[in-house]
Amino acid sequence: MIEYYHIKELATKVGFDLCGVTPAQHLDAGERDFEEWLAHGYASSLDYMHRNREKRFDARKLVEGARSVVVCGVNYKLKFSDEYYTSNRTKVASYACRKDYHKSIKKMLQQMLKSLQQHY
Repeated sequence: MIEYYHIKELATKVGFDLCGVTPAQHLDAGERDFEEWLAHGYASSLDYMHRNREKRFDARKLVEGARSVVVCGVNYKLKFSDEYYTSNRTKVASYACRKDYHKSIKKMLQQMLKSLQQHY
């Protein structure tokens, strides 16, 4: 059996700042809020936000047999982004000053998976 503390240790080792494990279940309130958010047009031109909606709120529909969900987070805030002068007309978002976070996070998750597969 995989111990939660081991998963959290692995997450820290590969560079995640946060990690939690929770039972896989349908997220009713989150789904209602998301549908309302979409209905207000807040997704703008992000068409992908409308796809696979049934899977976004129930991991068991995304991964057959899923019983738990591992949630990881990375703080991408950089100190210098707090130091912009109020007279600056433009600012650069912290996440835009680093490598593509999609690729970085995917690599970190793959490292965790490989380690779990080797250990268990």
